[in-house]
Amino acid sequence: MDCKLCQQLPEAYREGMLSPDLKTQVDAHLEACRSCSMIYRDYVLSERVIRKEKEGLIIGFDSPSHITVPISKTYLDVFIRKLSDLTAPDDK
Repeated sequence: MDCKLCQQLPEAYREGMLSPDLKTQVDAHLEACRSCSMIYRDYVLSERVIRKEKEGLIIGFDSPSHITVPISKTYLDVFIRKLSDLTAPDDK
């Protein structure tokens, strides 16, 4: 497993859509690679913020669209890919 492949799989990994073998590889890579582990953590936290904001659970925002309209899921995925390109070592 390399960083590039690992960083293409956060949604499938989180939703349990990977084969058992691929999941084991991602688990091992996230355990060993701090960069990918941090990117995955940020992905999970971003998803939580968006979900809670949609549910109206974040206090201090005027409407549920405060975050979710400007940051669509597609935009979030593009942002994570660009971030991972900047932070991932080439050799992993």
